[in-house]
Amino acid sequence: MTIPSIVYFVTGANRVIGRGLVERYLSRPFTTVIAAVQNPSNPTAKSLESLLRGTSSLLILVKIDSTPQTDPASALKHLATLDIVIANDGTCESYPTVVCAKMAEMYQHFAVNAPGPMVLFQAVWMLLYKPNNGKFAAISLLAANIGAMESALNLGLLHGRLNFGPPNM
Repeated sequence: MTIPSIVYFVTGANRVIGRGLVERYLSRPFTTVIAAVQNPSNPTAKSLESLLRGTSSLLILVKIDSTPQTDPASALKHLATLDIVIANDGTCESYPTVVCAKMAEMYQHFAVNAPGPMVLFQAVWMLLYKPNNGKFAAISLLAANIGAMESALNLGLLHGRLNFGPPNM
């Protein structure tokens, strides 16, 4: 009898939230975690290889840089199925107030953060569409929530507010 493996796909896998998810899922038995990182040779990406693993669990590192919109499809072309996809990749290089924000920085953040989850979903949806209904989750910021607008702007989270908002729509 073969025990089926649950296949997780996590972007931004070598940073805070993504790393925590990879660590948690990889510790479970009979689990495959596909960890998407911008640069697989980066020390933080390589350090994922040393995480503790549950019985018969497997880690696969793939490269996805959110700027070229072809990366997600290229990274997934050899897969037949996914159970859970977590879109966690994003960028936030600066934290300006509204008064100090520069348009070039806003565009750079927006180019990665706003279309990134959509491009990833377009690449994975057929791998999730199956009898046991795969799941897609996009991680966003509280700062992108309209209820947190005032405190986010006071903290200088303008880029996050504007760029991580689209997954909340």
